[in-house]
Amino acid sequence: MILACNEHKWKSFVGDEVKAWVGGRLEVWIDKKPERFADYRKSTIPDWAVYDKELLKKLRSKKVEEILSKRKCSSAFIGK
Repeated sequence: MILACNEHKWKSFVGDEVKAWVGGRLEVWIDKKPERFADYRKSTIPDWAVYDKELLKKLRSKKVEEILSKRKCSSAFIGK
């Protein structure tokens, strides 16, 4: 996801706007459960982009946490 790529190039310029946009849409996405907002897509939203801790809890289901855990384990082998 674009939020995770090259953060240093954009986060200081538009990071607050991105966080506000994600925060404003996240509750709608969680409630309406559009098909494109599957567990993998949820796992691509970084914790820093979610300003509401209760929304973050809703976002991080058990399946999403498993995806994140696998991603962290696989990235350990490529020097990240």
